[in-house]
Amino acid sequence: MDAAELSQFLSLFDRSEVRVSLFDGNDRLRYANRSFRAQFGLAENATPTWKEMMLQARTLGVGTKAHTDDFSAWLNAALSRRGKFPFKGFPTDMLDSRWLWMTETVNEQGWMLCIAPEITSFMQQSELHTIAMDRDIALRSANTDYLTGAMNRRALLSSLQLIIEEHSLRSVCLLMLDIDHFKLINDTHGHDVGDQVLKHFVELCASLSRRNDLFGRIGGEEFAFLLPGTSVETGLALFTRLQSALNHTSLEFGDGNVRYTCSGGISCSIAGDTPQSLMKRADTALYHAKKNGRNRCHT
Repeated sequence: MDAAELSQFLSLFDRSEVRVSLFDGNDRLRYANRSFRAQFGLAENATPTWKEMMLQARTLGVGTKAHTDDFSAWLNAALSRRGKFPFKGFPTDMLDSRWLWMTETVNEQGWMLCIAPEITSFMQQSELHTIAMDRDIALRSANTDYLTGAMNRRALLSSLQLIIEEHSLRSVCLLMLDIDHFKLINDTHGHDVGDQVLKHFVELCASLSRRNDLFGRIGGEEFAFLLPGTSVETGLALFTRLQSALNHTSLEFGDGNVRYTCSGGISCSIAGDTPQSLMKRADTALYHAKKNGRNRCHT
């Protein structure tokens, strides 16, 4: 395709009623046609991340409908599923009562092409909208942590099994994390603040994730990153970024604030590994990190 043909192609894309957008590996918008920008209330040259776009759309009263009062948890749940497969298509309902068939096509570098034709009349005539809403609620309930919206232990272990099988010739890195002195936070500030710390931690970790990374809550104050096709060094670099982010932020609540740290343990897959054996080594490394002073990561 030469320059003239590409110009015609992009011009037609921009005129199309089908919503079209392109996000880079950091989930930042790099292209969107007029239909997509109108649907989400985006200015002509705006290039937000997907999360920023969703938050702004909610403020404007446009965009995707969230069937829950806890928008933060819904957003985290959506982020935990977003772009984790080479291709995915699903119905989604919008605040203007339209229905779209949203497709996500992801390449090896994590760039994502989203194409979404409108299917409102089909959904209304067939009454599939009720089934679609029930399906979305059921998926979130089965695969996400009810408090934070992150993947739950069940979904994380299932994903780890698939990733180990798919990356049998490449290393899979598992980074387990534990919020330091979490019981003291609960005892000092109350369980409501403790819950806010858990949500704050999830949002911070989500902001540091690559497209192909998976992140979830193992239980209590323990979490884990699954990093496909990476090394120990990649896991250590991620922990260092997380440690730096925690050093430069705090959770504000009422008249106070909480500053906290976390500890980490890393293991990488070897031949014959199972999810349980990989997690056991990471958990052992995490134990040593906590035993040796916390706010550090062991391998």
